Order: sequence, then C-alpha cells, then structure tokens
Amino acid sequence: MIESEADRLAYLQALGEEWSTPAGKLWAIFDNEYAEASGEVDVETRTPVLLCRESDAKAQSIGKGTAVTRAGRQYVVRRLEPDGVGMMRLILEG
Repeated sequence: MIESEADRLAYLQALGEEWSTPAGKLWAIFDNEYAEASGEVDVETRTPVLLCRESDAKAQSIGKGTAVTRAGRQYVVRRLEPDGVGMMRLILEG
C-alpha cells in the first residue's frame, strides 16, 4: 500500500510521465484501457486514462473539460474517479 503523498509521488515518477496542464505539470501514469460494450451491437474500444495524485488534481483545479498534454498529444478530461486513498483516475477523451 502506498502510505504517504511522498510515496505516491515517487510511485508516479518511477512508473509515469510528466504531463502539462493549464496550471503546470502533473506526474501521472497513462493507460489506454480496453473496453467492451455489449448490446444489440458489440463495440470494442479503448479509453485513455491517467492515474495521478488526488491532491495534485485538486491543487491544479483539474476538472471536467481540462486539457492535459503529453508529447504534443492533447486529451480532455471527461470524468474524475477518486479512489478514496489519495489517487485519482482521470478518464480522458482525445
């Protein structure tokens, strides 16, 4: 278990990358998750997700509609999912 803010930051710096936001820099782990929706027509897609510290997202006022950029590629935050223990998933579009 990651116990402190410093531990969370070390984890993100070891496994993630630095992203740009309108308010500055954000350390996060990027994942392009596989998703499958079933119904009348089965649909397979990928959903880009960032994992970051909840405190960083709050400090930078990241919310729905915030642009985040890495390596010249821009994404827009569509949903925020705090995990209750200090980390947050940012569901992206773009």
